[in-house]
Amino acid sequence: MQMAKLAEWIVAGVIAAAPVAQAQQSGADEARIKRIVDGIVQPAMQAGDVPGLGVGITLHGKHYFFGYGQATDGGAPFRADTEVEIGSVTKIFNNYALDLGLLSHPR
Repeated sequence: MQMAKLAEWIVAGVIAAAPVAQAQQSGADEARIKRIVDGIVQPAMQAGDVPGLGVGITLHGKHYFFGYGQATDGGAPFRADTEVEIGSVTKIFNNYALDLGLLSHPR
């Protein structure tokens, strides 16, 4: 999957995650939040042939982590303590945010 397309899925997932905040406010437990996140992440992974992904969410001061698929070629699963290099991924998010008009480029 092209990184720009993955960024679109992630941004769409963030927007679609509004029900997560509602779930947290209504007292729903981690299982309900996981079901919501699963509904966003799993289709994106399948569409992009993504082998693994870690998702962290913080809502109202409480932290949640959900691991999907493999973190390594050896098959180790994503966990809360899996170390991942950020590399140049931030460039994609910054450019996408610029395209959406969410950021402005200093001239």
